[in-house]
Amino acid sequence: MTTVAYLLVQEPPVTLLVFAGAFNGIILPLGFGVLLWIAWRRRDLLHGYRYPVWLLAAGVAAWALTLYLAYNAITPLADL
Repeated sequence: MTTVAYLLVQEPPVTLLVFAGAFNGIILPLGFGVLLWIAWRRRDLLHGYRYPVWLLAAGVAAWALTLYLAYNAITPLADL
């Protein structure tokens, strides 16, 4: 049904696809941050296992990178 609507309008759905990609870029850092928080603070869920500090530091660095990339994905949305 959606394909028929786009064929009738005669325009590609570029704006919607760009928005969907940027929205996915926002969700990634949020979910990754929640998982890092759980791994760092909730040792009861992991039966007392403690992640090594270097592994948590690598996770925080990757999370910071996803925040930066999410910011870069959001800024062009103002032009749409």
